[in-house]
Amino acid sequence: MFNRRRIPLVVAVLCVLVLASSAAAAPNTFSAALTPTHVKPMTSAAYTLTITNGPTSAEADRAKVAIPAGFTGVGDVTANASAALSCAASAWEADGTLIANGKINLRRPMGGGNRNLCPGATLTVSFSALSPSTPGSYTWTPELIRDEEAEPFTFTGDPTVHVDGTAPTVEIAAHPNDPSNSNSASFAFIVGEPIGPQCKLDDAAFAPCSSPVSYVSLSDGTHTFTVQATDSAGNTGQASFVWTIDTTAPETTITSGPPAHTNETSASFAFTSEAGSTFECSLDAVDAGNFVPCTSPTSYTGLPGGTRTFRVRAKDAAGNTDASPASHAWTIDLVGAATTILTAPPSSTNSTSASFTFASSEPGTTFECSLDGALFTACSSPVGYNNLSDGQHTFSVRAVDPAENTAPEASHTWTIDTRPPTATVASGPRALSNSGSATFAFSADEPSSFQCSLDGGSFLPCSSPATYAGLGDGAHTFVARPTDAVGNPGASASYGWTIDATAPQTTLASGPASRTTAVSATFRFSASESAVFECKLDAAAFAPCSSPKTYARLRRSGHSFSVRAIDAAGNPDPTPAVRRWTIAAISRKVTVASPLFAPRAGGRVTSPPLLRWRPVARASYYNVQLYRGRVKVLSSWPTRTRLQVRARWTYLGRQRRLAAGTYRWYVWPGYGRPSALRYGRLLGQSTFIVTARR
Repeated sequence: MFNRRRIPLVVAVLCVLVLASSAAAAPNTFSAALTPTHVKPMTSAAYTLTITNGPTSAEADRAKVAIPAGFTGVGDVTANASAALSCAASAWEADGTLIANGKINLRRPMGGGNRNLCPGATLTVSFSALSPSTPGSYTWTPELIRDEEAEPFTFTGDPTVHVDGTAPTVEIAAHPNDPSNSNSASFAFIVGEPIGPQCKLDDAAFAPCSSPVSYVSLSDGTHTFTVQATDSAGNTGQASFVWTIDTTAPETTITSGPPAHTNETSASFAFTSEAGSTFECSLDAVDAGNFVPCTSPTSYTGLPGGTRTFRVRAKDAAGNTDASPASHAWTIDLVGAATTILTAPPSSTNSTSASFTFASSEPGTTFECSLDGALFTACSSPVGYNNLSDGQHTFSVRAVDPAENTAPEASHTWTIDTRPPTATVASGPRALSNSGSATFAFSADEPSSFQCSLDGGSFLPCSSPATYAGLGDGAHTFVARPTDAVGNPGASASYGWTIDATAPQTTLASGPASRTTAVSATFRFSASESAVFECKLDAAAFAPCSSPKTYARLRRSGHSFSVRAIDAAGNPDPTPAVRRWTIAAISRKVTVASPLFAPRAGGRVTSPPLLRWRPVARASYYNVQLYRGRVKVLSSWPTRTRLQVRARWTYLGRQRRLAAGTYRWYVWPGYGRPSALRYGRLLGQSTFIVTARR
């Protein structure tokens, strides 16, 4: 007969079973964080890795921290677990050898009491280490372990330290003139990293600042503005600008000029002021008008008779102008016959000889000639000169009538230039370019015309800039040859570069099976030449990446991974490598018999086992993957339904051995050629335990 008093008891038992089932299904997770996050290369620092067990995880009794390649001198290791639930706070100890197999190995302390790491508890691992010399991002990957049979722990977080030895770039983009006649100054600057800059003027202390920064009421003299920025790793970049403030106007002095009375219709003036000044001159002006730029000496020719006044004022490098110009007055007395130069050299020539013919307005006159300011001596038309030096020359001739009146002289100035010009290629394509076009800017150290040659071809007339198109891959050379205005051929300038317009090919070496239940995926890829890579997952944009590339916590749905290589010349692979796969829901159905039948599931072996499984119709090969804990230690592609595991083997460049512990193995059938990567659904998975021989 049914006993109604047993109903509450039955309901309670069912509730306990449901709760136990839910707890068993909860995943083992933990989070991790590392400080500091930035250090300089080859720097010893103290690190703290905080490992927090998930709120629904199992208790952990061991922990490991993988030491990134390049870090050395790991020491001063301490580990302390906080109390939570039934677990007491404790100081963890070495699990065997503290530093072994590239890891920090820890376990809970032995003795009475529950000193495991309970859900929600924190294990704080402190240690010191010397950072590598190579900049980059390095991850101290942690592990939590319950036992070999328990569900493995997965972690989230970012226990990464960035090794950075590069100082931030600091550029002064705008500054006052140097020198300047302003007692105020404004500076604009650009800092390459988003870190607060600091500025100082002269010997003042650095203080926080922002661009632009201004200063007023500055004194005359030399000043120095400095701006610096320090990044998270402690690297400091700096830029400075030095300028001089000068608010005092210069004094102008005329050092030479014509005599107070002369019969010469030309006049030359020499003048001076403080170093770096420029000048403005005026001849016969009202007040101080009609000033025009000039240099010392300044000459005038063909001046009419009468009283003349010359004025000159200096303007210093800071822009201050002399308010009281220097002046010189003189009188030109025209007596005698006028002289005319009939023939003379051109104003610019490369001939070192010169010949002049001249005549007078009166008969019976004689002539006196002068070259480059030498004393006038008797001469007659024509007169010639040889072996003249490079530079400016002035020939002067004057008539003397029978009454001994000296007429105003006539002059001719010309320049001899025999020095060949020198060409310079100012700009061209990058040393390694992917463009079939090239543009070159070039010049010479004096006005010149040019002839250009490409890749040893004929020299043809050209001008800057010169552009070439339709160029093929390979090395190229551009040459520009100058000829100056007087016909002197000059020294050529050349520019070499290489064109590479061929895109690299990207190869995807491995990735997940076309159908899997794993919510993480790792891809390995390479290129046909030295290149960097960009990856994208599903509809995301391409972003920089490196092989291997791993994604975690993926949705259970169809996914697509693409990767493309970009070579040193900037050519991207137009046909990225693509892998598509589906993450299926985990089946909760109970299988009657596993297709992986040897060794039996959970079986213990003392020697390398022979793995055997049920054949699949039309399968031409199989992919067998072997894991020890969470780590894949072997992936093989046998063509038969068996695989003999060895005591030692090499996988992904690392030596492996069949150590004691629990192993899980998976089998997928493959169809067609292995290079086609056509896999069927997972055939099955099983485990075996390796024990030591007794």
